[in-house]
Amino acid sequence: MSPTPRKNVPGIDIRHSRSCASRSGGKCNCSPSYQAHVWSRRDNTRIRKTFPTLAAAKSWRIDAQKGLREGKLRAPTRDTVRQAGEALIAGMKDGSIRRRGGKPYKPATIRSYEQSLRNHVYPELGRHKLSDVLFPDLQDLVDDLAADGLDGSTIRNAINPLRVIYRRNRYAIPVNPTTGLELPALGNKPKRVVSADVAVQMIDTLEKGDRALRATAFYAGLRNGELQALRIERIELFPEGRWGLIHVLEGWDKMEGVQDPKSAAGTRTVPVCEQLYEILEDHLLRLGRDAGLAFGRSAETPYSYSGVRARAKRVFKHAKVEPSDFQLHECRHSFKSWLEDIGIPDSRIDRYLGHSDGSVQRRYSHQLDHQYLEDAQALTAYLRRAVSPTRGDRVRDSRATVRDTS
Repeated sequence: MSPTPRKNVPGIDIRHSRSCASRSGGKCNCSPSYQAHVWSRRDNTRIRKTFPTLAAAKSWRIDAQKGLREGKLRAPTRDTVRQAGEALIAGMKDGSIRRRGGKPYKPATIRSYEQSLRNHVYPELGRHKLSDVLFPDLQDLVDDLAADGLDGSTIRNAINPLRVIYRRNRYAIPVNPTTGLELPALGNKPKRVVSADVAVQMIDTLEKGDRALRATAFYAGLRNGELQALRIERIELFPEGRWGLIHVLEGWDKMEGVQDPKSAAGTRTVPVCEQLYEILEDHLLRLGRDAGLAFGRSAETPYSYSGVRARAKRVFKHAKVEPSDFQLHECRHSFKSWLEDIGIPDSRIDRYLGHSDGSVQRRYSHQLDHQYLEDAQALTAYLRRAVSPTRGDRVRDSRATVRDTS
């Protein structure tokens, strides 16, 4: 160990233990620490940091002075984790804090962040200063949540708002304690898929009011919020070819109402196959209006997801259609599976499903008008073969109604 300096080095204070002999004029017999400090003119305060070695303190002070000159270092915030979290949520709600791409946070995301902070972060770390929380503190939090039986998705959701908080305070807190955390793996819950003939059974057993909704989920792959917000004006049906297009331009949030789709990729156009054309044509004729929500309880009031789910489960169970608990949002998994069986390119499948994480090919390609018609015709033929299969033309064994696509 290098000898302890007799005097403080400029910008660095030597901290001896209380029992050290140097305090009474003797020779140092402890392992001192070194507190480096720099003056932040912008914050009108001194920034301090303590290290176990003099070399580390000197190195930090050089970097800190450079950071101040370049505007990359600020004085640590005095806010607690709770104060920082509440400021984050407030900024998300009023739009002053946005996602990296500059778009506002979705209401559902804000609610998720707020709930995760309140239930999992504040009880353990809320009273601590933001600058005092270290990597081991967060890793302990993650481990404790896992020990309590929370799944990987819930634990990651608890850490996500902290990641945003520390990213926004990166100049005041250069070492991000959320970096490198060992998080539990996601559950990878199997996604259920039904064969096309079982999908037809499900659609046919439903009452007319729910039939078109379930068919659009199965044959166009729309999400629940997109189905709730879908307006009649967004549906184009072409009688000459018995096909059409659905333009997905809005989504629905249960608290905020009409919203932009889940992501930029969510704004899209999906082809309508002949089977869906026939069901939608009948549905729109029964509605008797040219505008408003296509599947709402009224022209401006969306359907209740819980009500739709309960009715479908009751009807499927009575008709002995399995799985009787097959939910509306699961229909898009089957739609994706069918498009894959047909051989439609992944780039177009991603586009029809509104995936925001598509391949490079997807980002640099565009949809030609004839591709919509070709894909609608391909899905039409596929569904016909599935409902009326021949020995050499069976799409899938109808007994295998559910399979794992994870």
